Amino acid sequence: MRHRIVAPVAQPVKHTPDSILDAARDLVLDGGPAAASTRAVSRASGAPSGSMYHRFASRGDLLAAVWLRAQDRFLAPYLDRLSAPGTGAGVAAAVTVLAWSHANRPDASILLAYSLRDLGGDGLSPG
Repeated sequence: MRHRIVAPVAQPVKHTPDSILDAARDLVLDGGPAAASTRAVSRASGAPSGSMYHRFASRGDLLAAVWLRAQDRFLAPYLDRLSAPGTGAGVAAAVTVLAWSHANRPDASILLAYSLRDLGGDGLSPG
């Protein structure tokens, strides 16, 4: 009798890191950093609290990830324009600041209203 080995099927991710970070960002924008407790983010995103702790070692790490993601999203197009050859690179980069901020208001608001230290505090894990 031959036994057939069946590989397990990967389960789809129900709660992506982006959905969790979006929920945390929105809570911060609505009520400040204190409003984004792990429990509140879990409720807002629908992610179980265990999933939260699996992805983020601490609340500070979660909120720092919100800020760092916004920074990365901003810097990609900004630095791309700034590094373009020619004399118009600076102007193109400046225009990108305005255009990106308008198109990405929640992330822009996080970057304008808070510093990384405001959100992550001193309780960040080494990673």
